[in-house]
Amino acid sequence: MTASLDSLQTNAQAVLDAFLFALGEFQNCFPQNDRFTVALSGGVDSIVLLDLFAKAAQQNFIASKVNAIYIDHQLQIDSSKWGEFCEQKCYAYKIPFQVKRVTIARQARQGFEQLARKARYKALFEALPRTNGVLITAHHANDQAETLLLNLFRGAGVSGLASMKNVLETNKGLVFRPLLEIQKNQIENYAEFHQLEWVEDPSNKECEFRRNWIRNKVLPDLETVYPSIVKTFNQTAHWMQESEILLEKLASIQCQQLYENSPNEINHWGFPLPEIIQEHSKERHCFSWGEYKNMFRFWVKSQQFPRLNESIFYWLFNTAYQTEEDGSIIKLKAPLAGDYLLTSGERWQLYQKSVFYLPAGNSISLNLKDFLSLKMDSTSKNHKTKLDIYVDMKRAEQLENIWLISLSQLSEDMQTLLNRKALKRYFQDNKIPVWQRSHWPFLVKNNSLTSNSQNPKDYELVGVFGSPKLIKFESGVKAMGLDGSVPKFLENYWQTQFCFPEA
Repeated sequence: MTASLDSLQTNAQAVLDAFLFALGEFQNCFPQNDRFTVALSGGVDSIVLLDLFAKAAQQNFIASKVNAIYIDHQLQIDSSKWGEFCEQKCYAYKIPFQVKRVTIARQARQGFEQLARKARYKALFEALPRTNGVLITAHHANDQAETLLLNLFRGAGVSGLASMKNVLETNKGLVFRPLLEIQKNQIENYAEFHQLEWVEDPSNKECEFRRNWIRNKVLPDLETVYPSIVKTFNQTAHWMQESEILLEKLASIQCQQLYENSPNEINHWGFPLPEIIQEHSKERHCFSWGEYKNMFRFWVKSQQFPRLNESIFYWLFNTAYQTEEDGSIIKLKAPLAGDYLLTSGERWQLYQKSVFYLPAGNSISLNLKDFLSLKMDSTSKNHKTKLDIYVDMKRAEQLENIWLISLSQLSEDMQTLLNRKALKRYFQDNKIPVWQRSHWPFLVKNNSLTSNSQNPKDYELVGVFGSPKLIKFESGVKAMGLDGSVPKFLENYWQTQFCFPEA
């Protein structure tokens, strides 16, 4: 009994040490992100995570604000009781707690696990503080091994086999996994040594779900032959993460080369399609198909679009390219046309030597920061111009109560102020795709006493992006050179779409 207790104590201390080390590393890298939200399920993993944060606070290891959240999927008869259990634990630890309920509706061609995960993370990110928020999850080394196997069975490449990272940066906030280096048996030993209580979800035993099948059957069978298989899979994931970093560095360098030699812009709107060479070719003035795929993946990831799969690359290669007679150079087809429809309604569209991602509905809404970072093409291939704002100073005056609105939402009175021929020419010269032109942003001034009026007649057209020729200005025009920065009077609307403010 004493040896068993010693073993439990050793593992419990190892878990605490590993957690504090990971937490310290995180705080060194992201000192400003100090508002932690623990994703709590009531299971042993998340209960141990909660206990570790409580101990870290007791030892003054963190001065951060910690709270917890339980997502009730409403799929189990006892799910509400598990929420009550989590609430009791947080009350004992004096950690603020909340419950969010989600409803999961099955959709065609989407697995139930995937739907539940999307609903869970959507609710979790919505609960994060808007600034400096960090989502803390209890993923551990066994979860990492399961993820690697799942992705391997799907035919994933380097990025998929890199599996989960300790820290994931998203546009919705940071995700931090401080237990990723710790194995499941160590977590269970920690819970037993500290006499923690937790709940058991019976659905974790149902092997019709692929992750459960890997957890309950595949990994245990592998461990009978390879006792260190979990550690080995985690080493592989780490090596794949290193390889992914190197590939992304190469992609960044080559994207710059592609940009310098392309008549089209690399930005949020679309990605250029250059001529490519065969993998075995000694020509170095073009990119190989493998190099292009790496750049394209890098760009897609940077824009946080859905991940690419091999079927999309197969479509892209066969739709956009044709091989020359000597087989060395692979040129673009002319004319270039075609699209690839994704299961969720989005699509990839070929247009003017570029490939574009279109969300469902065929419209792209950029936040203002992304829009202002664009450098528009002029008719000259090698001439790039800034995307400035041009403001009618008589109408705008002190630039107060200025809002963004899309071209399609201009009132009839505003439409009469547009120079239609100049607008059409500008779109053509700068290769603005047809489906994006109705979303071109204009500046309007709210002349009403209501700050968020929904009446278009309360707004007056005062400015435009791109060129002063697009509007028939009545008085002096002020050009605001942006260089990718956002002027003070618009900085609050980075995340707004080009529309009237909502009430």
